[in-house]
Amino acid sequence: MTPNSDAKQMWDQYGKTYGDVPSKPVREYLEGHGIVQFWLKNHHNVAVVRAEVDAHEQSRARVPREPKTEPKQDCGRVALSKIQAMDAATDSSVVAFREDVLGGKLLSHKGAAEWIDKQAAQSTPTHYATIPIPSGLEMSYDVDAPYAWLPAVAAQLSTVTNGPVGGHMNILTFSRPGSEWAESVLVEMGSPLDSLRIISNSLSSRYLWTDDQATMFVLTGIPPLVPLVQRTITMGSSPGGSEIALRVRPQLTTKEVGAAYQEARRTLYLWSGARVSERNPTVEDWVADLAVLMAEMMAGGVKGPEAMDAWNSTHPESTNTKIKDHRFSDVNKFRRAARVAYERVTGAKATWEQEREGETS
Repeated sequence: MTPNSDAKQMWDQYGKTYGDVPSKPVREYLEGHGIVQFWLKNHHNVAVVRAEVDAHEQSRARVPREPKTEPKQDCGRVALSKIQAMDAATDSSVVAFREDVLGGKLLSHKGAAEWIDKQAAQSTPTHYATIPIPSGLEMSYDVDAPYAWLPAVAAQLSTVTNGPVGGHMNILTFSRPGSEWAESVLVEMGSPLDSLRIISNSLSSRYLWTDDQATMFVLTGIPPLVPLVQRTITMGSSPGGSEIALRVRPQLTTKEVGAAYQEARRTLYLWSGARVSERNPTVEDWVADLAVLMAEMMAGGVKGPEAMDAWNSTHPESTNTKIKDHRFSDVNKFRRAARVAYERVTGAKATWEQEREGETS
């Protein structure tokens, strides 16, 4: 299916289930934030869509509406972008590329994307190999014969049964007009795209631009608007085991940094399909222990009543009535507490396998 047909099917299912669909602005907002992909990932479960609609409506209700005014332009940010662009334009590699490859003429944004497409179609991406070098092998790098030592490596590695050989391919990142997403193409060694990639990587490191911004600057001369914050989300086995990295400019206030983190955090949970929790991240010792026990039960190593008995044996009854001893007498309450503990630690939903027939619940 196409993205539009997926969205239509999702909202049709939503309407049949709940009798109505959200307003068009809400639908467009959620679609732009990955709700269709979230729905597909959850096997067309429209309940997850309803949860996101409710969360969005609640967030709108908590924020008082501001009068409609034109957004204020950050003049300092724009000025810094122009100054950095002027400095980058004097870089010798940028000057040489524009003169030798572009013929001294800059391209429009659309023309730059089309130029990249044409170059990619005319080239063959290069594969780079990573090979182990046997100890004791003397390598001499001759300018006239830089790879003359490879046959000796191949001869020695042919007798090794577990010699790992890795590899990679280089990519160039760029953007198209009107698109919020960066694209990439594989490049051929020594090609114009490869030269552009090397220059762009250097500029992005120097000015903290994104790679696609640096690429388009070299081709178009358009000053990249300085990104005040860049977010990187690394998904782990669960939301609690994932990572959010923010790279921020010093112009950002602590409040703005907090807002950027909250947005990235919500995106992480949206991708994972887990429920966003605002609970204090500090976990008590007994909750941590119960979460580990839940993981063991999910793995099938321990049954509910046995697990509760084992838990109670290591948590003796408190003689002080004012201090909770965290013991359990009801298996269902114990299972429920274990699930909550697991979800609090990992951020992932806990699932309990069916108890064996005849087991007391």
